[in-house]
Amino acid sequence: MLIAPAAAEALPDRVYVNASYSDETPDYGYLNFSSIQDAINGVEEGGEVWVYNGTYNESVVIDRSMTVTTVSYLECPGLDGVTLDAMGAHTGVEIIASNVNFSGFKVENASGVGIYAHGADAIEIIHNNVSILKEIYAITYGILVQDGTDVCIDSNEVRAIGSSARAGIAVVEVTDACIYDNYIVAVSEHQESTAVGVNPITIRVAGLEDDPVFSVEDAAPPIKSFGVLIIESADVVVESNRVVSVGACTPEEPDLHRSAVEAWGILSSGDLKNLKILENNVTVVGVAGDAARTVGIRGVGDLALVQNNTVRVVTESRVVLPVGIVISDAEKGQVLDNEVEVEATSIGTPDGEGSGQESAGIIAFASPKAQVLRNDVQYTLIVMDAGQLALTSTEGIYIGGCDESRVSENIAIIQTGIFNLPVDGDESTEDEGSLTLGVARVKGIDVEVSDEPEICDNVVHAFGTVMTYDETTGDLNVGALSALVLTGIHVW
Repeated sequence: MLIAPAAAEALPDRVYVNASYSDETPDYGYLNFSSIQDAINGVEEGGEVWVYNGTYNESVVIDRSMTVTTVSYLECPGLDGVTLDAMGAHTGVEIIASNVNFSGFKVENASGVGIYAHGADAIEIIHNNVSILKEIYAITYGILVQDGTDVCIDSNEVRAIGSSARAGIAVVEVTDACIYDNYIVAVSEHQESTAVGVNPITIRVAGLEDDPVFSVEDAAPPIKSFGVLIIESADVVVESNRVVSVGACTPEEPDLHRSAVEAWGILSSGDLKNLKILENNVTVVGVAGDAARTVGIRGVGDLALVQNNTVRVVTESRVVLPVGIVISDAEKGQVLDNEVEVEATSIGTPDGEGSGQESAGIIAFASPKAQVLRNDVQYTLIVMDAGQLALTSTEGIYIGGCDESRVSENIAIIQTGIFNLPVDGDESTEDEGSLTLGVARVKGIDVEVSDEPEICDNVVHAFGTVMTYDETTGDLNVGALSALVLTGIHVW
């Protein structure tokens, strides 16, 4: 007589996790678990994992369709009650299946990536608190989604802080993604660190690697911060986020090596299409001894739209390259209704040579039929302790290589000052040379190499000052050569 084998017990469609559960708990190992990973392994595809408050010392992999959430999130979204401590593992949460919702967790102590989804579609990462503070790899990511479609990253708090390069939220090779209502802090700062390992997950940001100004040969890891990073993607919306990106590199012994930083608020790179950056509040700060590049928003790709954002950029270094908003390689790209404030201070002259500073509030480059409309731009550039030669060039709005572009109804206020004055009333030291030549060029709107531009109904205010102190007499140095060129609208 043949006996049919017993049918395998079906997996439940909902399981529960509580750190206090044990073998004595009813249905332990079937409905109730003390490990999140065990619960993920024990629920049917498309099921739900509900996690009760507590700290869970583990990293997890989600390899089937499901919802993994917290009971506290279901009862009160935004309330931190469940901590997933990755305990130094490279990835805190890895998602490799489609149709996954991960929500309500505090993810901490991963060394490479807090939450990493790749090769998966229909992913929702909602209401999580992610912090990456470890110093192991030369670049780390708070949330990284790579190679997928239909992605929602909503209402998360992300903090990526340390001495290596830091990215808050990054999407790479993704189609149809929404990055909405997140609070993102990315801070990369120089300090004693051993964070020189190569992250096995490394993404290339096209066009940013070969700039000699920012090639710091003896400064590892690189001092770079990215709030939001979008690479090689299409139909991405970045909306209503609060982004803070800080790069700081001020070594105690600046003569020992070069000090340079890059800080980006929202950065897009590569072949992108139909990118929308809307209603974000972006603050970018860069401080370094030698060079600081700071950019609030960079949009690339045809039909890129940057609208209704508030951008503040603050930079201090010898060489400063601050920009509020830039679009490039964006046919029919639009920069509309944004508020941009830039404050840049250049202190001293690199290697005792002349200093040249170039910067702009809004830039449209290589973008035919671009439109820059109804923006408010305030730009202040100050050069202090400039040595013997100081050259500055500042533009409120710059248009380059944009045929049939339109610049209209903008307000641009630009101020530039070159000062070589004593500090707190003290006379200059003997090794400080008086400014002998200072040239400040200020342009409200500058249009170059662009056929048939339309420039109308803009309001431009341009101001400039060149002043130098003579340490031999204690007076202003009237013998110094100075030139101040103020241009409201320049078309060339």
